[in-house]
Parts: sequence; C-alpha cells; structure tokens
Amino acid sequence: MASTEIYPLLPLWTWVLTAFILFVVSFFILVHFRGQGSGWITTKPGKLVAMFEFLLSIVFLVVTYFALTVIGAVLFGIPIVLAMLVGLYNFLTIRSKTKKGGRES
Repeated sequence: MASTEIYPLLPLWTWVLTAFILFVVSFFILVHFRGQGSGWITTKPGKLVAMFEFLLSIVFLVVTYFALTVIGAVLFGIPIVLAMLVGLYNFLTIRSKTKKGGRES
C-alpha cells in the first residue's frame, strides 16, 4: 500500500488542515487590514507579533494533536497547549489593550 505521508510521523491530512487554516487566517488578516495603508505593519508592531503568535499556535496545535494521540507524550503536549492558549489570548486581546492605553489611532 502506498504511503500518504509527507513526513513519516505526520499524516497527510494534518498538513492539509494546517495549510488550510493558515490560508484562512492570512486571508482574514489581509481583508481586515485592506484599507489601512501600506504602513500598517510598521506602525502597529504589536499586531504583527500577535498575528505571528496566532499562526504559530495553529502549528503547535497540529503538533500537540500528533504528540497526544500518536506517541502519547502528555508531558510534551501540556506546555505546548499552554503556550498556544497564551498566544491565542494575546492575539484576541491586543486590540482592547491598545484601545485602553489610548495608543490606537
């Protein structure tokens, strides 16, 4: 039987799911900041860091799923899940934090 794996440890569907989620998130970010002008990344570095954390959390989610189900590495998965939740919290609250500080134009 032919193997459907890109890398021996991760099945093909995890790579497809990760690529699809990254595409959807990137598309949402591009549409959301479409009218902001060309300098929105340099003027709002906090949002760029938050976007990067969020994209990394999606990759960590796939790795964590693999670690918990295939090799049963609970001790490996728990810190990654915590890091993912912290990154997601920072991404979701970055806008309200900048508004409260009065730094958003």
